[in-house]
Amino acid sequence: MKKTTRFKRELIEGKILVNSKKRFKKARKNFKKNFCNFFRKGIPGFFEGLRKKMDKGIGELTRRIYSRKVEVVPNRLFFTTFNGVYNCNQKYITKELIKQEVPVEIYWGVTKDQIKKRKKDGIPDEVELVERYSFKYFKALASSKVWFDNALCCVWKYIPKKKNQIYVETWHGSMGLKRISKEDIKDRHWLRKAKLCGKNVDCCISNSTFETQVFRETYFPKNEIFEFGHARNDILFDDTDKAELKEKIFKRYNLSFEKGTLVDSVQDTHVCLYAPTFRDDKSQDFADINYKKLLEALREKYGGEWKIFKRFHFKDKRTKNKKVKNVVNVTSYPDMQELMLIADIGITDYSSWICDFVLTGKPGFIYATDLEKYNNLRGFYYPLEETPFPIATNNSEMIENVLNFDDDEYQEKREEFLAARGSKEDGHAAERIVDYVKEIIKNSESEN
Repeated sequence: MKKTTRFKRELIEGKILVNSKKRFKKARKNFKKNFCNFFRKGIPGFFEGLRKKMDKGIGELTRRIYSRKVEVVPNRLFFTTFNGVYNCNQKYITKELIKQEVPVEIYWGVTKDQIKKRKKDGIPDEVELVERYSFKYFKALASSKVWFDNALCCVWKYIPKKKNQIYVETWHGSMGLKRISKEDIKDRHWLRKAKLCGKNVDCCISNSTFETQVFRETYFPKNEIFEFGHARNDILFDDTDKAELKEKIFKRYNLSFEKGTLVDSVQDTHVCLYAPTFRDDKSQDFADINYKKLLEALREKYGGEWKIFKRFHFKDKRTKNKKVKNVVNVTSYPDMQELMLIADIGITDYSSWICDFVLTGKPGFIYATDLEKYNNLRGFYYPLEETPFPIATNNSEMIENVLNFDDDEYQEKREEFLAARGSKEDGHAAERIVDYVKEIIKNSESEN
């Protein structure tokens, strides 16, 4: 049947004039509203946007001029991380420098909140903290011989890298899983910065032949790459006192034990670490994991008492979750590697931390409710089935995977996974990186 136009219907219904009057009133009202909003929000918004663009341009120009006048200090090192926190590879390189008493000046670009938490997060006195994107931050960048970055931080708010400065990229991922090529990332600003980073970086630190290949195929095709391993993973091999660390973390979150339970101390409590990644579309469907059922399954499979430590990505730190007994939000804890060390089991969706956790030999699981959607939007470097981790797409499958977990099969697949990716991890990455730093400083001093 041919569709009747609204005009024809109104003519037939005898409502053409009355409806025209209504439409005129509505249009006048909308015009008035939009006109007022334009002057109330539009014009100020326009000038605010213009102000930001002008400030950005003036800032970059000024930093270019300022950088030329600042001399590089041969033994000054600058560290920063993507979330402005004292953690990741940079933390463990810093600790090794201090341990070896290397005569260097150590600067860290961090958030204002991290400066306030300095003592709580155990940042050594030897480290000079500067607030990210402050004048002191840019001065430290301009004067440091070596920059250590685990993302795109040193080029995010641009200051020129001089010819006698060394830019080291340590990255924060590890042996997968999410793709990071320009075809898979939708954020154009991020892509521009990644390209700029590739142009400025002198060398990348890799932990495997797989990661080296990813560097080569993305933003670092011609940069020097050292397969030293990731310094952050050294703690998974060394003799760190796990009991003492566990006590510290439990105390930080005021975890107490009720009388009459099966445990009376921290050491008798098992920990399951659940840490999902963020979604480019800002979806939070991943937050539907059934913690109560999971706790029951863990007790049934392994016995004893359990706590689930949930740690969201810093972009999802405001994720809302109902409070559940024995489930602790540790998103604020700065060091993921320390959490891995005390955890008995690890669960994620697509976050690469699980590829660090696999080094411990402890059971790891994948809980991914949006597997097909995520694969279409972002994609993986290899099918998740190639990992040793049992995969669940809903809560029922997750519980079944825990209850039916076969450790012998897991260990066999784990060895195959590490071998296939050419893992170089052996617990001595920080030592190799520090040796590289000492060589840079030695050559710099001889030039002067």
